[in-house]
Amino acid sequence: LVSDWSFKGVGIGVQDLDSTIDYYASIGFRETSDEVVDSALGVRSRLVKVGPLDFNFSESASETSIYSDSLAKRGDGVNDLSFSVASLLKERGKLESKGVELVMESQDGRSAFFDTRSEGNIMIRLDQR
Repeated sequence: LVSDWSFKGVGIGVQDLDSTIDYYASIGFRETSDEVVDSALGVRSRLVKVGPLDFNFSESASETSIYSDSLAKRGDGVNDLSFSVASLLKERGKLESKGVELVMESQDGRSAFFDTRSEGNIMIRLDQR
């Protein structure tokens, strides 16, 4: 199932996006993206790249945010493992056939979160290449 996936990085839910980005920049993490707001996921986020890995820091922008539950239960921290895939639709079908539920999809339909929280309390995020 996962042999065609490429590991991208981690999604991290934070209470204060601006403060988090300022902190990481102050200790040398300079390669950051512009802010992205995704109303379907209910987040505003910024990406920090470290070599080939993405650290996607996201703050809830609504009560239905993909990060709201995680932030309420345990505060700031890793919310998801992120992978890029050639066909999001194909991989979604594979996961759903194994009983893994789709939790939420991004506004542009290029990212999807799957509920793998029963073990480790971390979701899987797939991003269309």
